[in-house]
Amino acid sequence: MPERINNNSIGADKRYYHFVVVKAQNAKLASYWRRLHELGKVKESHFGVPNEVSRFVMEHRRLLYEKGYGRGAVAQLLSERGNGRSPFLYDMFAAKIQFREDTYLAFGFPFAGLAVEVIDFLLETRFLANAEFQGVELSRFLSEDNRPLKPFAGLTSRYVGVQFIVTDDKSLAAVRLGGDDPFHSEVYEFFLKRKFEQGALVPDQCVLACERDIAPHKGANIHRGILRSRLHVDKSGNFKFYMHAGCQNAMLLPYAIAQIRSIACLKPVFGNPLRRGDQDQND
Repeated sequence: MPERINNNSIGADKRYYHFVVVKAQNAKLASYWRRLHELGKVKESHFGVPNEVSRFVMEHRRLLYEKGYGRGAVAQLLSERGNGRSPFLYDMFAAKIQFREDTYLAFGFPFAGLAVEVIDFLLETRFLANAEFQGVELSRFLSEDNRPLKPFAGLTSRYVGVQFIVTDDKSLAAVRLGGDDPFHSEVYEFFLKRKFEQGALVPDQCVLACERDIAPHKGANIHRGILRSRLHVDKSGNFKFYMHAGCQNAMLLPYAIAQIRSIACLKPVFGNPLRRGDQDQND
């Protein structure tokens, strides 16, 4: 069953959400929600996502949409009429990340297929005409200069996974490392480090474990504690963020994007990143 937060049911939690990040001056979240009304009914949310830094905002709405993307019990849960029948009610997130000179928006979806369709719609209707899709310069991001990552606005992150594309060995296509500190593993230190530094291994994916202490907020079901999540990033500009029960940790996403931007590792990418990612459209 979904968690209940402020009398609002989060139907698609305990799963990865697909986020797309754009750089867009004078961008407003309200304009995004209004544009979604052209696809389906957008319902207001009683679920607040409080942030302690005012220039980072995360909002939640619910989209009533005819197409189904969930499977099995999830589809049953999201069905507005019950028994897996359309329309379906999808939890949607959108963040605004404000710097003095730059503004970023991040759009989050519980299913890759839904994300692809919405972002394509925003492109077709020219809502994103003056926006730049953002990805991560992974070679710079994963370089020794950024290890360990410096805390940002109370957020601490560490690398817990990395995948390299092999460019100099025809018998090996990719190498994936995981664990609490993959860059201090023996296989990296003794076999892969030099190849990475020489460019013979090129990173195309990484995983960050993020956490942040939070204080209680009046009027919200948020208590003092530590919020945690994992953020997957790939070279195409896809961001996958794990939502815990009830999606309370959603507020970490704008901090994580800002942390990457603070070390100048965001970069423009061309076109809808979801079209280039290797993702299950119903995941």
